[in-house]
Amino acid sequence: MPSTILINAATGAASPEFTVSPEQQRFTVRASGLAGAETITLQVQVGGEFRNENEDDVAITLTATAQTVILNAPGRYKLVKGVTAGAVTVEATY
Repeated sequence: MPSTILINAATGAASPEFTVSPEQQRFTVRASGLAGAETITLQVQVGGEFRNENEDDVAITLTATAQTVILNAPGRYKLVKGVTAGAVTVEATY
């Protein structure tokens, strides 16, 4: 499966954008290095702005204990990562 690094061993804030095409069904985003209460929020572009992607009215986030999300819908997405204590890497496979 092809993969790409969205965030590469970063401790600073990052907000990379990426596109999931119709051909890339089951696009998996996996984070490593998050600790404690650190999170990365997944956003989706609606119109001209990014909004938190929600599941049952709860923002979809990557955490130290929930490190993977699977996207089954094509679209333009963004990850929002704040400053972290340790280096965090986020990889996408499809």
